[in-house]
Amino acid sequence: MKNKGTVVLFEDNEDIRGQIVESFTKQEKQFELRDIDNDDAKSIQEIADASGEAFAIEEVIASYITENIKDARLILVDHDLTQYNSYMSEPSIVAAARTLNIPVCRYHRKRKSSALPDYNTWKINNNFFSIELDSNNFDEMASAALSIMHAFNNIRDVYSSIDKEVKQYGPAYALSNILGRSDQYDHLKLYSNVISIAFDIINISDIDTEDHPSFNWEQRTAYILSYWLYNSILKFPGIILNRTATASFLNINVDEFSSPTISKCFSGAKYDGPFGDINDYWWRSDLELIVEEHDDINDYIKSQGCEERVSPCMCSENSDIYAGYYDLLNNKPISLEESVGNLSWIPTGADLTRLNKARYEELAPIINF
Repeated sequence: MKNKGTVVLFEDNEDIRGQIVESFTKQEKQFELRDIDNDDAKSIQEIADASGEAFAIEEVIASYITENIKDARLILVDHDLTQYNSYMSEPSIVAAARTLNIPVCRYHRKRKSSALPDYNTWKINNNFFSIELDSNNFDEMASAALSIMHAFNNIRDVYSSIDKEVKQYGPAYALSNILGRSDQYDHLKLYSNVISIAFDIINISDIDTEDHPSFNWEQRTAYILSYWLYNSILKFPGIILNRTATASFLNINVDEFSSPTISKCFSGAKYDGPFGDINDYWWRSDLELIVEEHDDINDYIKSQGCEERVSPCMCSENSDIYAGYYDLLNNKPISLEESVGNLSWIPTGADLTRLNKARYEELAPIINF
């Protein structure tokens, strides 16, 4: 079987590292695994010490990965790496991966569900060039990590094959072609106000390819597009909707929409692009066609051969009014009246993404919304 890339695991706790490695061995996807143990950490530390101030630690890490690991395609790193007894840290590894166009998945091994009550809030503002994974179940974490790696691989492969003329129209047009939905170009453009994309392009625009012969603009662009899709377009419902946002948009009770019998009625609108095997998503424009053609959603469900009737989706903050929107803080349906939107850090195209008004007023002064 052809190797689809190597996952590089940075976990300083030997017992936990063994558990995660075991979880990866259960996966059926094609991949290789390279875990960075204490000997690797010691070697990286020795190289860093020998270089003095000539190289930053992220440069040393990047060089070590390039020279010692074949076809690294994803890095999985624990937030706390203190047991390595080295200069290495999660931020330095994320920085190293960014120079190599390698996606990073982060996890918090020691996090408890009650330790960080505003965890969803923290996830909203996390690093654009990394992906946070839930570590409560290592088997599920390993599966998600591999799905993410293969999604990045897929986007890179497809991007390299599309016409040069398509690429010249910009990231939104390129991504619409990668997803096979050129009709969504205009809506995708409304997500392009993500400041991380602009800064990244500015930062690398002065790179001299003669001094850095390994730098690949095509791979870099595909890398940016992949993060843009996962950390912006899929995270902030507007063009592609997660399960809760879809139920709210269709005015169907979330629990009832989760029924396979009901959700199957909307399979024609299902998103099947990159990252689609991690969570369920639906194309909003396809759902809109259904809503426009049927005044009563139950009539549509019946037309699909289902005799079940669904209840409306009510606002999570006021059960007397319909929802229609998605509360990013709590992953719940919410109404226009009980929420706030149009915030600077929410993409313009994510017009269904809102924040619980009460929570927003409580948290805004603290986290500088």
